[in-house]
Amino acid sequence: MAGERSPEKRTTNGAWNELCAAASDITAWCNDIYSLAREQANNESTNYVTVLRHAHSLAERDAIEQVTDRITRRLHNLRKAEGAVLASM
Repeated sequence: MAGERSPEKRTTNGAWNELCAAASDITAWCNDIYSLAREQANNESTNYVTVLRHAHSLAERDAIEQVTDRITRRLHNLRKAEGAVLASM
């Protein structure tokens, strides 16, 4: 179609890359909160909440709150990138 961007052009677009990265971060971090109990029971150490707890000597609730705050900030980034992508189409 005339005026439509090819997938190759989208992948070199900074806003597109930020949109994808933000969506990935949000999905992963939400999963880390959701799966925390199971991953703790399996002694998995790659959960973002667990990493923050150990790196900053936080209580579990405080680490979850920090991850939630980062999800909220990343959602703002996603919305901004979405607007830029839509404007470039």
